[in-house]
Amino acid sequence: MVGWDQTQADWINIILDCQSPTYNFRTHSNLDTKLELGLQEGVEVGRYAVTNTKSATTANEYLEVTVDNDQLVFTVKKQFEEYEKREHGLKFAMVIQFNCNSGTISGTYYQDILEVNKYTPEFSLNVYEATVPLPLPKNFDLTPFLDGSKGIRAADYDLSGNTVEFKLASNDYLQVESLPVEGSSKQFKAVLKLKEQILKLPGDIELELEGTDQGDPPRTGRSRVVIKPDLTIEYNDPPAFKRTFFHEDFNPELGNSFVVELVPGTAHADVRYKLVGDDAEYFALSVVEDKTAATNLEEPQFHVVLQLNCANDSPNVSKNYSLENIPYATDITHLRILVDDINDNAPVFQHPKNRDRVFAFPDPTIAERLMINSLMRVSATDLDAGLNAEIRFRLDSDECFDIHPKSGVIYPTGNCFEDRNPVILTIHATDCDGDADGNVSRMMIRVVQAMMYQIIVLQPLHVTWETLGEFVQMLEAKTLEN
Repeated sequence: MVGWDQTQADWINIILDCQSPTYNFRTHSNLDTKLELGLQEGVEVGRYAVTNTKSATTANEYLEVTVDNDQLVFTVKKQFEEYEKREHGLKFAMVIQFNCNSGTISGTYYQDILEVNKYTPEFSLNVYEATVPLPLPKNFDLTPFLDGSKGIRAADYDLSGNTVEFKLASNDYLQVESLPVEGSSKQFKAVLKLKEQILKLPGDIELELEGTDQGDPPRTGRSRVVIKPDLTIEYNDPPAFKRTFFHEDFNPELGNSFVVELVPGTAHADVRYKLVGDDAEYFALSVVEDKTAATNLEEPQFHVVLQLNCANDSPNVSKNYSLENIPYATDITHLRILVDDINDNAPVFQHPKNRDRVFAFPDPTIAERLMINSLMRVSATDLDAGLNAEIRFRLDSDECFDIHPKSGVIYPTGNCFEDRNPVILTIHATDCDGDADGNVSRMMIRVVQAMMYQIIVLQPLHVTWETLGEFVQMLEAKTLEN
């Protein structure tokens, strides 16, 4: 009889359990309706006939579930209006607790979101302004000067196809790179970089910036970028040629002339030109104002035109020469012009490398015992030539370490590990022998305290006083290689 009673009880529980001809209480997907983004609170998105169901509850933020007599009803909550700004999936799940006549059961409800391209990329500012010091090197990133160092950002809250690609209006100065914002699937940044080295700007640069998503159809947001030269800085840049080496063919049938252009911003009406060299007497030069550029720039640009003084009837030419007058000339002669190197490269650190940013140094008592008198030797190279490639080093003001300006050796000046906190050093490498107008590269390193048990002492074998210097140089070379 006990077994019969238990079986009877089980049948009663099944009969009294939550039931529905169209809803699966354990796991159910709403295949009939995809939610549209922006639905208002209270909109009904699902209704199912049920029996033996007293109530239903859920902790889901976006949908409410209730039992209305014999109907299981799903409606939109207020928070769903912000769904796309908080989530990134096209489907979400909600766990529901059902109170049946026989007890409580738990189930999962799945809801799809309608995929639409609802949002246009929205820039953080309508106008981005940057006041920059000059000169600036090629590929310089202007982000630190835009919107309080946050740079240019755009948000697209669509759940798919929301990657933003940026595009700048055609120009000679700036290029743009599109990147995601780390840690966000809805924020994207436009990185503005210089196409070429800029020594001087003729005035403000104002460009339109577009941000286009990948939706169907795509949507495009727009903003403006204004780059201004820092007028508090006095610019006195010497004239600089765009090209530093010319190899041109002169042919009488082609007009016997060619144009030498100067870097924009370094040519103006006060510049004087002179042609020198062994064959200078056979050539003439004239300065031609670029009328097209002058219509758009505050200062007109100029070209230097070199022309062979061939025989002609012009009364303005005091001496007339033909190609035969030039020693060893043939029907075609060659003119080569060499000018000084332009400082268009910044120093590049060779040691330490970017991946090596943490170094250790012992406290003074240990350093004295081990005769350690320096932290490291910094090295950098520069692709320029002559004085422009001469590099000087310096550190930001620091009480613990200093650096030799030429050798790059960083040495201690005091005990900075009394509190055992790391020391942050910013290394500056300036070309042009440290001149204020030189290009500067920076690197930041962290110096931590080395404890005695962390130090390994190497004792060289078969090294004499005569070979000690060579041995030390070998160790330094190995250190730089690694």
